[in-house]
Parts: sequence; structure tokens; C-alpha cells
Amino acid sequence: MLNRLLLLCLLALVACTEESGMEDKPDVQRPEIVLRSTTPVAKEGIICETTESKVITVSTGSDILLDLEFLDDEELSQYKIDIHNNFDCHSHGRAAPWQLLEIRDIEGTQVIINEVLSVPTDALAGNYHLQILCLDKAGNEAEPVIYSMTLENAIDSITPQFTLTEPSDGGISVAKGSEVRFKGEVTDNHSLDAGKIEIHYTDPDGTEYFPLQEFFPEGQGEEALFDLIFKVPVFAMSGKHEFSIKVYDRYNNFVEKIIDIEFT
Repeated sequence: MLNRLLLLCLLALVACTEESGMEDKPDVQRPEIVLRSTTPVAKEGIICETTESKVITVSTGSDILLDLEFLDDEELSQYKIDIHNNFDCHSHGRAAPWQLLEIRDIEGTQVIINEVLSVPTDALAGNYHLQILCLDKAGNEAEPVIYSMTLENAIDSITPQFTLTEPSDGGISVAKGSEVRFKGEVTDNHSLDAGKIEIHYTDPDGTEYFPLQEFFPEGQGEEALFDLIFKVPVFAMSGKHEFSIKVYDRYNNFVEKIIDIEFT
């Protein structure tokens, strides 16, 4: 009889231990984000000279519709929508009047959300990132959903034009420590006020440098002259360097010219 009682106590102890272990097991499974559809529909596009499969093209003053589903094995906590500019591929960017950071609490194991995101009428044209994130109650983070967006300004989608008079052509050679003059004229269909010109170059090893940037002054009008001096560093690598001259209008539409300059 005593042996039987001992056996029953041992079995009960094992059962309690197993049940306690199951209760104490930590939640390590990540939640899941499903972007079921977007309006406008995401399509293949070119972003930063790279083909991407999920690019949303939208105009200022319109809406972006997101049909979202969030899933978790135990309990959801919150989701976040983050929109920020990707001008010039996250380098030498220009401050944009539109960015969005929206955080909302959710609960349960399955939540369906229809988000309507309004694009301001004064948002600058260019590339943006749309990021969707999610946490569960245990702090596990879902694999983020990231889309690129191309924003067109409804007021002006026409790029400016410019003529580069100096150097008149690529293929020139300059000595290290000397100067290169970039001179020309810009025209646009709207005022160039708050637009800019920037020059960057890539050396033979593929390293990019950003030496020159100049904003057009307030009240500039539809035409502008530029005259920028670049001094070739004495420590620069010898060989062919690819120069990019970009001109932006006030709505961030831009035009680019590429020339090669040999450093000797």
C-alpha cells in the first residue's frame, strides 16, 4: 500500500512538473505580417538603378490603401508604419516635408487592418521607403515588410533642363591639385527657388565622393546660371573618374549629366 502511495505521488509530481514546464515555456515565435494588397498596385520598377519587384507609384494629394493582416501564435501587441524619403539612395538627401511614423496597439492572434495613408500636396517628388513592422506581447518582431515608393508631384512632374558649357565635354585630363570649373545654365517650367545643383564623382575603385552642392536662392525664377569650382585633391587616385552633375527643381524633379575626367 505504501509503495502504491509513493508511486501515485511521484506520478502527480511529474505531471505537475510537466504542466509547469509547459506554462513557463517562453514565446519565441515571431509574428507575421501579410500585405494582402496595395492601391495603387505595386509593380516592378527601377529604384536607385536597381530593378525592384514591389514599387508603388503615387501622386501628391492622393491616397495609398494598404490591406494588412497580422498573425501570431499567442498575442499581438502593436504595429508600425514608417514612411521616409530615399532621395539619392540614402545619401546627400534633401529634407522632405513628408514623413510618417504611425504606431497602433492591436490584440488577439489575427488582426486585419485597412490603412489609408494620405500623401500631402506639398510632398517632394522622389523615392520613398514604406516599412511595416509588428511586435507580439513577448517582444518578438516580425520580418518587416518593405516596399519602395515613387512619388510624383501633381503640380509639376517636368524635369529641369541644363546646358553644361564648362567642361564642354568629358574625356578631359586634369592634374591633381588643379581646378575644374563647372559652368552652365538651367531652365525650368516653374521657379527654381529652393532647387539645387550637386556634383559627385566616383573614382576608379568605385568609391563615391560628394564635393559640391549649391542651392538656388529665394526668388530665383525659371532660369539660373551656375559657376562651381572643384579642386582636385592632391591625394586623389590617378585614372578616370566618373562625374555626375545633377540639377533639381523646387519639387525635386531632377536631370543628370555624366562626364569622365582623367586625374593625372
